[in-house]
Formats: sequence, structure tokens, C-alpha cells
Amino acid sequence: VANLVTGPGSEVGDAIVTHEDVDAVSFTGSGQVGHTVYDKATDGGKRVQTELGGKNPTVVAESADVEEVGEIGANGAFGVTGQACTACSRAIVHESVHDEFVESVVARAEEIEIGPGDEYDMGPQVSESELEGTLDYVEVAENEGATLATGGGRPEGDRFGDGYYVEPTVFTDVERDFRIAQEEVFGPVLAVIEVSDFDEGVEVANDSDYGLSASVVTDDHTEADRFVREVEAGVAKVNAKTTGLELNVPFGGFKQSSSETWREQGDAGIDFYTIERTVYDNF
Repeated sequence: VANLVTGPGSEVGDAIVTHEDVDAVSFTGSGQVGHTVYDKATDGGKRVQTELGGKNPTVVAESADVEEVGEIGANGAFGVTGQACTACSRAIVHESVHDEFVESVVARAEEIEIGPGDEYDMGPQVSESELEGTLDYVEVAENEGATLATGGGRPEGDRFGDGYYVEPTVFTDVERDFRIAQEEVFGPVLAVIEVSDFDEGVEVANDSDYGLSASVVTDDHTEADRFVREVEAGVAKVNAKTTGLELNVPFGGFKQSSSETWREQGDAGIDFYTIERTVYDNF
């Protein structure tokens, strides 16, 4: 049985997470709200599972196939209009393939058909406030000195009507400390950061308060193994986009992407909703 209760979080949310009949709370959403939920629920002795978003990187190594990585980057950044907690929002690219990568990912962004329904590649954002938030970050990035390579605005045309549509957006000349490289946008915006070697790429990938999903594109097995060991993320992928997860495996993040307690999905998800009992039976 699934029960759905809607209303302001300060009223409905507080009542649910603090109620004595609630034994466990699983929360997916923003970090600010998630930490509040965690504190209130654990104060009452409840177990809590949180998934709080990310600033997910794709590291592009010198050995990467540029055409492949352009597709991986675009699919990870612009699929579901960037409205996935695992969406790629940082492409950390080796200087030797930087220009080719930008050309490839921009071309793919500009090929995306925007509109309503299944016949289009990318739909709208979920609300006016989400759209405004994305456009605000576009302005922030430009003010910080990032270069707008494509997108950044609302598409024009009759089919868009009053929908909350925004163009797939790519920024270059992004520094690792820019807000566009540190804060979750939750829209189809990709920040491209150029690095000089693989070590710097991993370092920049980990230079974030978040640690949900991360990927590397490389033709070097040693680099792939290093990335999986060293990246600070709950999900690590090799030669794949940051989005897309199997339901039978645990899912959760490091740092501000999770409370690092219970994982969602798979056996870990079942364990969250299960209390074990040890029985000694002596007839």
C-alpha cells in the first residue's frame, strides 16, 4: 500500500518524519531539506536514508575517443533535461583533447530537438522556478567569466507555448572554483574545465562538496582502475555516462550527496526496510 500526502514541507514533512508510528524515513531531494529531515528523524531514533544530489563529473583522459566522449557527455548532461541527481554537470577534459571535445559536445547539443512528447529528444523543466533557477545560473556563469559555447536561453517557436523550456547549454573557460562548477544546477547545463593531466583531472573531480556519480572516459586500464579507487563518489563508471543505474545495485553518495548511512536499491535497500532478529531455539 502506498499513501501519498501532499502539502508544505514545514507542515506535512515535519509531521511525518517526527511521528512515533514512523520507523524509517527515506528522502530524496535538496541537501538543505535533507539535512533537516535527517536531524529531525534521527533525534527520534529513526533510521534514515538520504539522497541529496550532486555535481557529477565526467573526466576525459588524453586517450579518450573524442567522438565517443562527446556522446557520453551530451547524453549525461542533457538527458531528462539535466533533471537527474546523477546528471553530468562537469566535464573535466585533458588539454590535448579539449577543443575536439567541446566541438563534439556542442554539435550534439545543437542537434537536440526540444519539445513536448516522446517524439522529441528533450522536454521542459518541471516548473517555472526550476527554469528560472537554470537561467539564473547561466547569468552567474557569464558574470564569472565563463564562455557560453552554445545555448543559454529559451527556445523560440509555437510548439513551446508557455512551457518551461531551456536550450542545452555548454560553458567553456570554467575555473574549478566558479559557482557553475561547484553548485548543483539541476538543468541541462554542462561546465567544461580544462586540465593538464590525469592527476589534475581526478583532483578537480573530487574538488566538490558532493560525491554522487562520476565517470571517466579513457583507453587506459590503469587510469580506469585508479579513477574507480580514488574518485570520491558513490557511483563510479568507466567509459559511460554518469546517469543510468541498475535497480539491483546499491545507490548512494559520499560527502553532501548522502548521509552515508543506508543505501537505496538492491539488497541494501531491502536491508533498510528490514529489522534482523537473532533467535536461539533450544527444545
